[in-house]
Amino acid sequence: MKHKLLAPFLAAAALVAPGITSATTVGLPNGLVATTWDTFTGTNFSNAPSTSSTGQVTGTLTSVMTGGAVFGGGDRLYSGTFVPGQDPFSFNLTAQGTVNQSFDQLSVVLKFTSPDNTAAGALGHFDITLEAAGAAAAAASAQTVITSFLEGANTFFIVKFDWNGLSLAAADTYKFNVTSDIGHVSLDAIQIVPEPTSAALGLLGTAMLVIRRRRK
Repeated sequence: MKHKLLAPFLAAAALVAPGITSATTVGLPNGLVATTWDTFTGTNFSNAPSTSSTGQVTGTLTSVMTGGAVFGGGDRLYSGTFVPGQDPFSFNLTAQGTVNQSFDQLSVVLKFTSPDNTAAGALGHFDITLEAAGAAAAAASAQTVITSFLEGANTFFIVKFDWNGLSLAAADTYKFNVTSDIGHVSLDAIQIVPEPTSAALGLLGTAMLVIRRRRK
């Protein structure tokens, strides 16, 4: 059954709340149509995104951690522990929201540091699933390492998980879940990025063809 969010998030109010720390979105794709999170309350992601939505997608974010810490120059969320002899802990993040126009592709972009500092292993540090418009949770149809770069003393990876063929209509809901059980993986930011429908792109291409023919 399709259901809307119980209440909208209040980004401004959350950012002035005590105990809020902020990471950085440096290196992430342009967020013009993305909802981005990079703030933390204690050892959890804040429920409010760092930038406002342009209207295509809204969402709230919750997280459950059995351990971990907000640490480092950018106050990043670490899944592990720095106490010798203690086992690392995992984190579990869930975002849910609605789309305000039709989409057939939704992407989740993560910015994080990896314990092995290799692009080959970057995608293996997270399990991520998406449930959209009441359908069963599904793994991503495509996974990509967009880039890696050095920020201060840390090598960051930007990875993107795509879900295609969703057929989301306006007011449909989505929910995604991200987990990591690997010690000392740090998560700096999360983005939800809607993509135009194939139909919309097809109409645009047809319109451009008509315009070009008329100009000849």
